[in-house]
Amino acid sequence: MIPEKSQYKSLTEWRRAHPDKYAKARREGWLDEICQTFGWKLPVKLSKKVCMTEAKKHTKRSYWQGPSRRYAVKHGFYEECIGHMDPIYKPFDCTLAECINDAKNYTSLNEWQKKSRKYWGVSRRKGWNSECRKYFNTSGSAWTKEQCIEDASKHYTSTQWKKRSSYAYGRAKRCGWLDECCKHLIYGHW
Repeated sequence: MIPEKSQYKSLTEWRRAHPDKYAKARREGWLDEICQTFGWKLPVKLSKKVCMTEAKKHTKRSYWQGPSRRYAVKHGFYEECIGHMDPIYKPFDCTLAECINDAKNYTSLNEWQKKSRKYWGVSRRKGWNSECRKYFNTSGSAWTKEQCIEDASKHYTSTQWKKRSSYAYGRAKRCGWLDECCKHLIYGHW
């Protein structure tokens, strides 16, 4: 059964070309002798120790592939093998006080979301946005009623005011000042 000369470079190559002969050699226990004859590497017998050794060669879970990983998963010690590796995803976490402290650096929820995604994300996930909003730095940024009336006086129609100064228009609308701000306008506010 054991040939003297082989055209194959490895046991795997021979196994793929002649699966029936490989199966018989494996059943009969001839694989060691065949590998020695042709100078092929013997297949490694997988065990927990072998899997741990293979896993230690890698720093990330995705780098560890192949039969040793599958064996570890199948036999229930995969988590033990990857204990030294970096976690796939480590979510950022913080306290409400830390979120509030970070929110103090911004003037609006939109700005906070764009410039500090980590803290905004935690706040959103934990339902703290309404609490954190109270601490936005609005000094000098929020329009007063007088400022909105003055800004509106620079325009002829409410549509023109809305287009040219949307923040002032929006502030007046949110605060219920539109009627007062639009008194002088040609078409007023409907």
